[in-house]
Amino acid sequence: MTLEYETLVYGSAAVPAQIAAHFGPQFNPTGTPPKFYEEEIGVWKCYESHIDLLRGALACYRETI
Repeated sequence: MTLEYETLVYGSAAVPAQIAAHFGPQFNPTGTPPKFYEEEIGVWKCYESHIDLLRGALACYRETI
């Protein structure tokens, strides 16, 4: 499942149910959802070079499974 932070911030109420359906836990619509903040959108970009290294390492690992 691929989910962008923007989808969590701007997404509909259906997003938590989609996440729960993907991972399998029982979805509780009365639960308190986590808070996501608009000002955090794009903060990850300062870590992009490190993320690319991690993606490469995980791709190698994934090929061995």
